[in-house]
Amino acid sequence: MTRSGELLPPGRILVIDDNDLVVQVIRLHLEPAGHEVVTASSCDQAIELLGQSTFDVIVSDLQMPGIGGLGILAFVADNEIDSPVIMLSGNAETAMVLEAIHKGAFDYVLKDGHPAPLHSAVSRALAHVRLIRQNHALVDMLQEINQHLEEQVAERTQALSRTNERLSQESEELQRTIRDLQQTERRLFQADKIASIGMLTAGVAHEINNPLAFLMPNVETIHGWLEALPAGTPMPEGLESRTEIMDLVGECGEGLTRIRDIVRQLSLFSRQDVPDPERVQVSSLVRTLVQFTSSEIKHHAELSFELDDSCFVLACPGHLHQVLLNLLVNAARAIPSETEGRIHLSVKQESGIVAIAVSDNGVGIAPGDIRKIFEPFYTTRRGAEGTGLGLSVSLELSKKMGGTIEVESVLGQGTTMTLRLPLSHERAARPRQATGRDEDSIEGRGSSILLLDDEEATLKTFQRVLAHDHQVFAFSNGDDALAWLRVHDLPSLLLCDIMMPEMSGPEFYEAARKLHPQIGGRTLFMTGGAVTKDAQDFLTQHASQVRFKPMSIHEIEDLPNQVPLDAP
Repeated sequence: MTRSGELLPPGRILVIDDNDLVVQVIRLHLEPAGHEVVTASSCDQAIELLGQSTFDVIVSDLQMPGIGGLGILAFVADNEIDSPVIMLSGNAETAMVLEAIHKGAFDYVLKDGHPAPLHSAVSRALAHVRLIRQNHALVDMLQEINQHLEEQVAERTQALSRTNERLSQESEELQRTIRDLQQTERRLFQADKIASIGMLTAGVAHEINNPLAFLMPNVETIHGWLEALPAGTPMPEGLESRTEIMDLVGECGEGLTRIRDIVRQLSLFSRQDVPDPERVQVSSLVRTLVQFTSSEIKHHAELSFELDDSCFVLACPGHLHQVLLNLLVNAARAIPSETEGRIHLSVKQESGIVAIAVSDNGVGIAPGDIRKIFEPFYTTRRGAEGTGLGLSVSLELSKKMGGTIEVESVLGQGTTMTLRLPLSHERAARPRQATGRDEDSIEGRGSSILLLDDEEATLKTFQRVLAHDHQVFAFSNGDDALAWLRVHDLPSLLLCDIMMPEMSGPEFYEAARKLHPQIGGRTLFMTGGAVTKDAQDFLTQHASQVRFKPMSIHEIEDLPNQVPLDAP
């Protein structure tokens, strides 16, 4: 029993004695108490057992052959065995008992046949060893806890360090995000403004192009009639000659052409279709452009060149021509009349990029105005010289070609605008497009033309131009045209307007294909500008079949020669 009165659990006890009778007596005393008793009859056998197994208590005779009880004590100490050793002896040799106690014996019991001292010594030894082992376990546990705490502290320290580093990075990223959001907000505001302008200009362009579609060819017709008047034909009062009338009509034609060009620039904000690109030699296009603009530039500046003929880009020639024309005209008009103007145009390669730079020695642009110059309708010129569309149109076109426009300017010294486009190494495949009167012309396959347009004046104008060589059936609404198709053969050509109020061009086209599936290969679509998203998508899908109004008489006459036989 323990000091508190609690019973100790039985233990595993090694009994060492060379006297079998003593061993049996000890066994009879200890086993009834529940202890497991293992015996050894010699010191060597005991050492072997101690090397193989663990015991709670060792009971050993003090005097035995071999190393004896003192040797067992030495073995236990040398091998750090924590089992307490109780010494047995048949006589009370004080010196030997003291030596055993000195060498680490836990207790000493006489062999006098009384079991109580042995039971008491074994109980105390079991309590002792279990306290020692619990203490070792607690120490080990404490060490593990300390080690675990140290590891946790180290991990937490590292985690805090990583968290601080991450928070620092997140703070920087947040600042960048705020700046990006501010820039995005400005871009979205600009994009929304351009989108609103696009919606507005699409409608304006469509409404202006409709009257232009008949005004321009009609003015050409009147001019042709005047030229054909016989000499000496009497003129109305107030006019001296036919030439004066022709000049007036010619001026009207020039004015209509300028209106058409402005409307086409406006249409770039809303038009979604992109012409098929070609591999363009930039220097060749520049030389042609300079000839075209020489009359405009020569009054403002002397033009110099630096052209690399190896520079090719993949672009729509018309778009590239328009951008460079705007840059050249802007450069010329930026030079004051009292200044000896100079414009330098260079074309060169820069790491896979074609850089087309237009430099002038004009008035320059104030730093605060540089970001504004690409905004639609922003201009520093007033009056007839500027509409504020040139650079905004140029920027949109450059994006469609995969390029950018960069501006460098010093107020009072001049400006350099650089168009950068990807260098092209391969030739682009161009779609088939019939031109001229060849085997794909409608001549030889009949000459009936079905004309559909909701503008009566446009119908009359197109009918007047085409009726000389073809039989034209003109309709102002889709229902009447479908009724004609139901009772007539497939026409040689269908000319169909896109934007119509009751039945749109795409709707009529789908209905007509159900009546005559082959009509898809004989259709050209005409438009003065696609206002709705559906119409824009339709134009993109049928880009090779689309012709834009207004057209000249020559362009109208050539329509029958452009039948796209491979159209969808």
